[in-house]
Amino acid sequence: MDADHTISEMYGTWQEKTNYGKTYMGIVRSHFVIDETGVLVDVSYNVKADVSPEAALAAL
Repeated sequence: MDADHTISEMYGTWQEKTNYGKTYMGIVRSHFVIDETGVLVDVSYNVKADVSPEAALAAL
């Protein structure tokens, strides 16, 4: 668990969001594809859950 948002901030997923005119901090839905050597080969923010898996697989 990332209670203090350390990992989320490192990956840039802890961002300011707005909903119904109210601004707050929260997690931005994202996906990361990491190759076998540990290199990020695809990073996408604000992804839609129904499209993200296909996009991640396409990056491989």
